[in-house]
Amino acid sequence: QTNEGQIRAEQATAVAKGAEQREEIWKMLADQTAGVRRRMLDKSNIELQIPAPKK
Repeated sequence: QTNEGQIRAEQATAVAKGAEQREEIWKMLADQTAGVRRRMLDKSNIELQIPAPKK
């Protein structure tokens, strides 16, 4: 008899709990990147082409 099912359930719970935090981190990175782009455009008239993050 193993506890594989219990372990898998706990792993799924941990992943689900971390999803919101990961989304917050991606939003923070996107906001900061947008700020850098805006400052570069204002200061040097250089528009950075930054690809959208993959989800």
